[in-house]
Amino acid sequence: MATEGTDVMAALQADLEAVGSDLTECEKGASRLDGQMRELLSQRGENLVQLARIYLPEISPSAIERTFQAIRGDLLGILARKDSRQCELKAQLLQIETDTAERTRELDDVTRRLNEKVARREQLEAQVAETLKGDRAFQKRSKLALQAEENLHRNEQRIGDIETESAKKLPFYEKSRLFLYLYERRFGSLEYKAREWTRGIDAWVARLIGYNDARMGYEYLKKTPKLVGEEVARRRDQFNALMQQVEALQHEEADKAGLTAILGEGDALGTERDRLVQEIDQLRQHAESANQALADLAASQNQFHTEAIEKFRGFLSETKLAILQKRARETPEPDDDKIVADLMTLDGEIQDINPRLSELNEQRQTSERIRQGLDIVAARCRQANFDSPRSYFTGSFDVRRLVDRFRDGLIDADTLWQEIRSAQKFRPHWVESRIASGTEALTSPAGRVLMGAICNAANAALQVSASRSVQRRESGNFPSQSYPSSPTPQAPPSYSPPSNGGGDGFTTIDGF
Repeated sequence: MATEGTDVMAALQADLEAVGSDLTECEKGASRLDGQMRELLSQRGENLVQLARIYLPEISPSAIERTFQAIRGDLLGILARKDSRQCELKAQLLQIETDTAERTRELDDVTRRLNEKVARREQLEAQVAETLKGDRAFQKRSKLALQAEENLHRNEQRIGDIETESAKKLPFYEKSRLFLYLYERRFGSLEYKAREWTRGIDAWVARLIGYNDARMGYEYLKKTPKLVGEEVARRRDQFNALMQQVEALQHEEADKAGLTAILGEGDALGTERDRLVQEIDQLRQHAESANQALADLAASQNQFHTEAIEKFRGFLSETKLAILQKRARETPEPDDDKIVADLMTLDGEIQDINPRLSELNEQRQTSERIRQGLDIVAARCRQANFDSPRSYFTGSFDVRRLVDRFRDGLIDADTLWQEIRSAQKFRPHWVESRIASGTEALTSPAGRVLMGAICNAANAALQVSASRSVQRRESGNFPSQSYPSSPTPQAPPSYSPPSNGGGDGFTTIDGF
């Protein structure tokens, strides 16, 4: 049983939401531990000052207090700058998340409306094709056009064979000095002029190398490609003129049925969808940069941490902690022993927090890796239109198993994407199941209408010719302006692909 493309996208989005919740919990836990760490460090510093007041009379207590106040101010300043940077990044992420949510809602709405246009387009294509089946003028002109295409195709194959043969055989003639000598003197033609004794020698050489037959073969190889090329050009002009008449009838009927209007509306929605997909991907990249910056700040060795450690080391060297602890052990007063015990307790609690912070940071990095990978894969799926109703995955495809392997680190994001892409397919358009095998996929409404109008009455060879005709014309869409339906229109229709470059005129690639 096939898996729908919309279900695969829903599974990716659900995992993205789940890993987003994991990241939020990691950040909350890290924030709580960070607050505890600050409080413990502050208490530790106060205890150091108390010891210094008691046991270092040679150092002015007021100087110690000033030193501690200064270092505490420096540390708080560093922490304030770190907090400011974190707040700035979180504000950016919040705005990005808000913008992404809004763009995603817009994308869902545009995609829904686009799907409605796709369904209506296919309905009207089939309707127009059915109407043209009963139109004698269309049937007559389309058959003439397809017959002209068959002749054109045969001539193209012929000129290809001739050019290949010429490229292969001409060098043998041109390497023969005797042949070129006679040919350049125009031997055997009215232009040949020579004295009697020279004529005799030339005639002997001609008999020796079989010149007469060689000359006919050489001139055939030299002249025929050009002649056949001119015939191909003539037949191509004939084919294009006939196809213009067929397309004029197609467009006239498409106007009546409302297909042309639907195509215009679909083009606009397709362009809008492509724009939103691109904007969401740009927002994803901005979020990735901001998240990476936050991860760097959360790491134990960030720029602010390094600066704070250097400041604190300077403070500890001034207070001579080792001396303070030694003095405390040597004195009988209980106050200093209690302060030292508190210091040891604080150091132990600080040491306990560090591994918990490291564990949370590892969890955050893992969740961030998963989030970034799933975000990239989901973005690629949207860009490839894997979320369209025509998109499906083969029966053995298991997106849950693949995502679990990615979460466990068994495969990376690129491998996950390759697995998804290799299993994805698009269902054929309504007419493609009726046409002969060997014909190329039809991506234009004009081509599908043409095939739908002739596929019941035409044999397989003619269906292949019809497919080639569509490819030759490169008519991505019906033209936006009207054309006369007379057998000889004054101005040929100007077919061009839509501005967004889509094959079927709705999005940049197939799918809608």
